[in-house]
Amino acid sequence: MSALNQNKSKKFATGWLIVIACMLMQAIPFGVASNIHPQFLKPIMDAEGFGLGAISLMFTVGTIISALFSPTIGKLFNKFPSKIIFTIGAIISAGGVFMLSIAGDKILLFYLGYGISQVGTAAISSIGIPVLMMSWFDDSLRGKATGIAFAGSGLGNIFLQQFAVNWIDKYGYAAAYQRFALLSVVVGVVVSLLLVRT
Repeated sequence: MSALNQNKSKKFATGWLIVIACMLMQAIPFGVASNIHPQFLKPIMDAEGFGLGAISLMFTVGTIISALFSPTIGKLFNKFPSKIIFTIGAIISAGGVFMLSIAGDKILLFYLGYGISQVGTAAISSIGIPVLMMSWFDDSLRGKATGIAFAGSGLGNIFLQQFAVNWIDKYGYAAAYQRFALLSVVVGVVVSLLLVRT
């Protein structure tokens, strides 16, 4: 096999390893930051006395904060290795989820915590994954690879929702958020450092 063919084969194999890495990021860090929160709404309202409208506003605030930071995150991918941005994004995302565990009766901290988690999520998901897919796949496979990568969110959600119900029931919403934050940062940092590359 020629050196050129060996390089193509190696890039092909590495590209699909990157897809697996992105699936894991979607399944756990993204899933924790974006998919589990509906299970927490009633326990938070019961514990802290918020109305549904007040606590649900954190989703709108989080989306706005993420949108404001997205152009800057996009520029960072042109200046720094993806591994670094994914690692920092995973830490920020988990940090936002942890903030939700200590917000207590301060509604503004829920808004801020969710917003922070969404900024981290933008780096490891909506912006980060397409950047990686463009680096590793040509036009003939990029769409398929991107679709498979994003499918990790649905796969992770199958398990995360069950964990959310069980952990909230057993430990309360605050301790459940802390466990999810720990799970998120461990998986996110390990996957970023070991598997993410451009």
